[in-house]
Amino acid sequence: MIFTILLGLITPYIFYFVFAYVSGSSFNIPDFSAFNLFDFSNLTLDYSPLNIWVGTLFLISLVSIIELFRWLYKKSIRSRKSFLTIFWYFVISLLIAIYSGGDYFYFALTPLAVIIGNYFVYSKSRKIANILFVILVISSFYYKHLIAYNV
Repeated sequence: MIFTILLGLITPYIFYFVFAYVSGSSFNIPDFSAFNLFDFSNLTLDYSPLNIWVGTLFLISLVSIIELFRWLYKKSIRSRKSFLTIFWYFVISLLIAIYSGGDYFYFALTPLAVIIGNYFVYSKSRKIANILFVILVISSFYYKHLIAYNV
């Protein structure tokens, strides 16, 4: 039991360490004593490739979470516990990111990938899931293309 708790606490740092090692950046342990609320007043509405991609990801995440809770009661107790653990991992990671000034949003991407992947695999409305998947792929390529060519 205690091993599972420690493994759950250490997993985001393992992902972060691997990411830092692969990308060649430095590994910085977050300072949890200096939490600051994320300043939403600096956000502006512009249609940059990053904002388009983040907006698409937010829309798909919202649809995925709603769909997850719509069919969750039909699943077995083991599946329910697993997905609720993943959901709470996402919420806690998101809260840490918000209270740290937005520096650690990548911790929330791991559980979000599981939730979105589950939606794309098990969605009842295949047409909507396929449209959302195509929009995600197009926005990802658009963002990557403009970043790669510095447009």
